[in-house]
Amino acid sequence: MNTVNMYEFFPWTWIMHLVRVLITYNIVFVVLEDKYNKAVTFFSLLIPSMVYSYITLQVGSEKTEVLSMFLYYILQFVICLIVTKGKLFSKLFCSIFSLVTWIVSSMIYELVRTFYSGVNMSVGLSYEMSLIDFITSVLMVYAFSFITVAFIKFFQSKTKKGFSYNTKLNYLFLFPITHLLITYENFSIFHLLSDEQKNAFYKNHPYSEASMVIATLLCMIIDFVILFLADHIEKVEEKNINSQRELLKNKLDYQQMMMIKEEKQQLRKIKHDYSNILTTAKGFIEIGKPEKALSILKDANDDLTGIAGFSLCSNETINTVIYMKTLQAKKRGVTLKTDISEEYSVLPEDYDLCRILGNIIDNSINAVSVLEENKECKIIIEINSDQIIIKSINRFKQEEKSSSKMRDHGNGLGIIKEITKKYNGKFITRKTDNVWISEVYLQNIKNANSYPPEF
Repeated sequence: MNTVNMYEFFPWTWIMHLVRVLITYNIVFVVLEDKYNKAVTFFSLLIPSMVYSYITLQVGSEKTEVLSMFLYYILQFVICLIVTKGKLFSKLFCSIFSLVTWIVSSMIYELVRTFYSGVNMSVGLSYEMSLIDFITSVLMVYAFSFITVAFIKFFQSKTKKGFSYNTKLNYLFLFPITHLLITYENFSIFHLLSDEQKNAFYKNHPYSEASMVIATLLCMIIDFVILFLADHIEKVEEKNINSQRELLKNKLDYQQMMMIKEEKQQLRKIKHDYSNILTTAKGFIEIGKPEKALSILKDANDDLTGIAGFSLCSNETINTVIYMKTLQAKKRGVTLKTDISEEYSVLPEDYDLCRILGNIIDNSINAVSVLEENKECKIIIEINSDQIIIKSINRFKQEEKSSSKMRDHGNGLGIIKEITKKYNGKFITRKTDNVWISEVYLQNIKNANSYPPEF
């Protein structure tokens, strides 16, 4: 059974100090941004730290160990100041959390080791141990750092007023964390064996230690890659969301352009017929048929307003969405009525406003379209300096309504909840007799909290 002397830097002590650098880099990776690129950040943390670790191991002693460790994390903080972007507190947070993670993980390892082997516990890793103890401790300590990473990512996903894909990415970090359970189990089994049983095992399996070392290094490499995999997935998701936002913006711009074009055509037509309309109306009045004159003037007024009738408020996104949905409702035999009360400008993003308003109206139209009569839904929008209230009111078929699945109003339910959370709002649904009411409350603010906070 081979032993490891931690006073010798290569190769085993070098691996342990490498793990200490990797723990710091894991936390820096999820909290700070690179000033240059990821390779510069990583090697800037790695090379000076390893040189420092080698020097302190040669000239230091057990009495200066604590001081050397704190100076090491001060060095990490200085490096973060140089090669990363972020607030000063964020960089200090990375150094402190790296130190705490290292100490806590080492103490947990020593607790387990003390429990099974009966040796006295000491803060930090022992300076002489079996190779199996060493590789177990390396994997334990590194895997424990992903608990810190998962905690930070979870905190970011909960405070990020945006899309929830970050929460799903946390599941990737479960793989490194599962190494804790595996290593603790193997550790306990190993220490329950007698010396004779251990020697017999190594005699019958001469390459077992080498296999365990290789497996440990492979696990660490895979764990390290998981950081970049999660980052890549997140960037792809953000790119897709930005593409969807741009596509929706182009669609809205196109619809607004078509509305203006139709309005101009209507105005051109009315201008052409204006003289004939007035002459005809005047003739009906002269022969004592004012109701005919009123009808002609009313029709002319309807043509004149045309698309402009959908200029319900100062926000072009709301006007365009309602116009589009009105046309869709009309094709399905549904009357869409709208009541807008506007006391303040709309501050939320057009992309979010379009998605939430479109989904609410779609749900309302879907529920009403299956009715045999009174196919009417109403959308009420109230805009003030504090909040935006969007309310839909419509009838529905009672027998087709499912309280558990919300089939009639379930389309886009996740999107609606997601956006209300983003703007610190709420989403309420209720029914009275055969009338379904959906209400969305959004704070009338710009999306100032759409990015994860800095620590």
